[in-house]
Amino acid sequence: LKEKVKAADNTKILSEVVRAMNKVDGYDYGGSWSSHWHECPNGHPYFIGNCGGAMEEGICLECGEAVGGSGHRLLASNRSNVGGIVGEILRRDG
Repeated sequence: LKEKVKAADNTKILSEVVRAMNKVDGYDYGGSWSSHWHECPNGHPYFIGNCGGAMEEGICLECGEAVGGSGHRLLASNRSNVGGIVGEILRRDG
């Protein structure tokens, strides 16, 4: 039960972040910018700004796995989040 509550809280927080980012400085991070959302190997979402292409590697704040990539290519262990939790939020709240 504790894990379900934590997951629900995380989804609510993420939803609030996505909605807040939807309009920032004239950028629509929820529309055509939805491709800027990605997932680490464990499914935790993260966002790449500017062009949305991975230019450096980092560490997932949730689990410590490698995120990002180089040369505008994600690490093989990462994937787009458009069909994941962020995509779900964008479709629901969009």
